[in-house]
Amino acid sequence: SWLRNFYFSASAPVGAEIVFNSKKKSYVGFSGTVQPTYVLGNRAYLLSTDYKNYAEIPSLTRKWNINSSAEVFVGYNTGKLNWRIGPQVRYQALSSFVEKYPINEQLFDYGIKIGVLLK
Repeated sequence: SWLRNFYFSASAPVGAEIVFNSKKKSYVGFSGTVQPTYVLGNRAYLLSTDYKNYAEIPSLTRKWNINSSAEVFVGYNTGKLNWRIGPQVRYQALSSFVEKYPINEQLFDYGIKIGVLLK
């Protein structure tokens, strides 16, 4: 059978960005952020300590966490729009669960980020 874990969260990224060749139509850049994150709600299943069963216990999920991300991107200016694409990695500093839960989970995501910025 399949279990589906859902987390609904909000974060406030604070970061910095360095852009090279920003005067031309195309450019290259690097950015990094730190993201305090609050879980608004979840429907997550937790593995039992004997690793045989699952239970839905929202009280064992950490409400506050810290994430960080880094990305390298190439961009292109088209009038009022800036288009960007590049690889991004994101790491969760603390476990998804409170300390009294014996299993530790720190998420690591990677992928391609595509963005459009309006000037």
